[in-house]
Amino acid sequence: REAALNLCTSGGVLPSLLSLLRSSQGSSRGSLSPSRPMELRRTAMLVLAAVAQALRYLGGDWIFDYIEQGEDGFEGDDMPTETAEKVLKAVTNLERESLAELAYATVLQSGSSLGGSGGRDSPGSHLAEAASVILSGMAQICPSTIDYLAGENAVAQMLRSCGENSGMMKPSSLRGDWC
Repeated sequence: REAALNLCTSGGVLPSLLSLLRSSQGSSRGSLSPSRPMELRRTAMLVLAAVAQALRYLGGDWIFDYIEQGEDGFEGDDMPTETAEKVLKAVTNLERESLAELAYATVLQSGSSLGGSGGRDSPGSHLAEAASVILSGMAQICPSTIDYLAGENAVAQMLRSCGENSGMMKPSSLRGDWC
């Protein structure tokens, strides 16, 4: 968990991970880079999924309320101040880097269009599943992620995407008891 905090708060690591996923052309922060090797993009997305889940765990129930209400309306003391500050900084960095937009764009693409055979264990399906784990973690700690997903009508879009892609409905070795 400490490593997840350090990845998001120490200089340059988070932007470097995201640059492995983002397209260098175009201005959309949610567009994926097809020029990077699939295995590299999959690994970067898996790291970001682990980070999002670690921050969700560390943030607990208080972080969403704290971000939404601000410092004045918060009375919780569930965590040591130093850790709480690091978690808040990490979440702020994820928001600033538009990780939710990138993850959402990835989820909307089917496993087969992301590369590989589109089977349950293809790198493309792992990439899409890791992106959904990111969204799951961020939605619990970051009010702006919920606002973004609501504005994009994300639930309907993702259900439609899953229905169109039969590979996403198969069991996967990536999904486990932890997600």
